[in-house]
Amino acid sequence: MIGVVKNAAFKPDILLCGYTGAGPYPQTYFNLDDPQLPVEAEKKKQAFFERYRRLVSELQPKVTIPFAGKYILGGKLARLNSFRGVADATEVLAIDEKAVVLADNGGQIATGDLKLTQVRVEPYSQKDIEERQREIGKHKMDYERLIAESEVHQLPLKRLLMAATRKAGEQSECRQDYFFTFRLPDQSFAVINAKRGTETPIRFCSFNEMGQLEPRSDIEIDPRYLFGLLTGVYHWNNAEVGSQYETRRFPNQYNLAAQSYLNFFVL
Repeated sequence: MIGVVKNAAFKPDILLCGYTGAGPYPQTYFNLDDPQLPVEAEKKKQAFFERYRRLVSELQPKVTIPFAGKYILGGKLARLNSFRGVADATEVLAIDEKAVVLADNGGQIATGDLKLTQVRVEPYSQKDIEERQREIGKHKMDYERLIAESEVHQLPLKRLLMAATRKAGEQSECRQDYFFTFRLPDQSFAVINAKRGTETPIRFCSFNEMGQLEPRSDIEIDPRYLFGLLTGVYHWNNAEVGSQYETRRFPNQYNLAAQSYLNFFVL
């Protein structure tokens, strides 16, 4: 990818370079008291920094602007913010002497003489961040406002899961057994095999009847949100990036074909 950029453009004066990224890992893949969680968060941060270093080293811009969207998780997800492995842009200043972080209100750089106006050299105030998290942590998600908890038992989840499984199975790119489990409101489990062409793509059972299934992902999700995903009101990719559900993988290894299955898991 870096070679493509080098061949398609002159040596840049100003490079807007990604330094961090949103995503559900590691904050939705571990219990919050798991000592491995902060380790994985730091590994994620450093991996993005390494990509940043490689790109800057190859393209050799005159000025680099660390570039990424900014977000804070709200509602009941606010508790996850500290474990996202997301860096503040000013952290890049320690690893790149050419980097500048433009101030949020009025920060500019002239494309001619590269003159700077208003930069930020310190991370955002932790006090302000925590105050904002407390504020938005009180808010409810849309699906929580639209469907009362007392109405969850009326959602036809099993029927929707069966229909979505049939559809996803026709488009699945997964060629080997990979299982997803969903806990339902009646405490039964939907066990879904993402393998294309499998004879038993879905079954419903108790926890004790599930057996030792591997590889698999256990997904904990609000049934109201699951209803919205299955009916196309929401999208699985947005749900994943937005940390809207918890996942525990056995083993804890990323499987692209299995993860892509969820994008087809809709009516």
